[in-house]
Amino acid sequence: MPPLLAPASLLGSLLLLSCTKDPSSRPSAAERQALEVGTVNYTDDAVGFRFPMPESGVGVKAEHWDDPTLEVYKFRHEYTLTAESGAPLLIDVWVNPAHVALQPWFEENLQFLVEPGVAVWEETLTRTRVPGLMLEVPQSPQAPSMALAVFGHGDFIYRVTCVGYREAPDARQLFFQVVDGLELTRAR
Repeated sequence: MPPLLAPASLLGSLLLLSCTKDPSSRPSAAERQALEVGTVNYTDDAVGFRFPMPESGVGVKAEHWDDPTLEVYKFRHEYTLTAESGAPLLIDVWVNPAHVALQPWFEENLQFLVEPGVAVWEETLTRTRVPGLMLEVPQSPQAPSMALAVFGHGDFIYRVTCVGYREAPDARQLFFQVVDGLELTRAR
């Protein structure tokens, strides 16, 4: 199996979230602080997290599959947030009772996401400051662009997916609000 990440010398060229002010960059500290006004926290103790979201204009639909016969590679929890533009933000949660480290777990279960044109880099994620992987999938003639944040904590692996990352600024803003503000509250 090929390595997940490019050699360090190439990794810099994969970084898409630069310090320059461009539509894809993370909100500045002042912008993040402004985003916190008019937010509420969505909390789910079953998977041990909480995240900020706008007080209005965004809905959350949660689904849970507690079937113990599900294979490890199938997620057990899914949260769908819908931005005002209609672009979805998905949070998928897998149970990881063996506490497999993130990179080997990713290579075993999500490596299919890494194909030519997809940027992958390591980054510290969430308010809890856990190591993670970021991916940016470019738009294609058949599908919108996507950004994904994948990270683990305790018994869980989390993936936050923004559909329409480049095409829907409100979805991109919601993505960073959730990823940067997400707190992992228990390891189980």
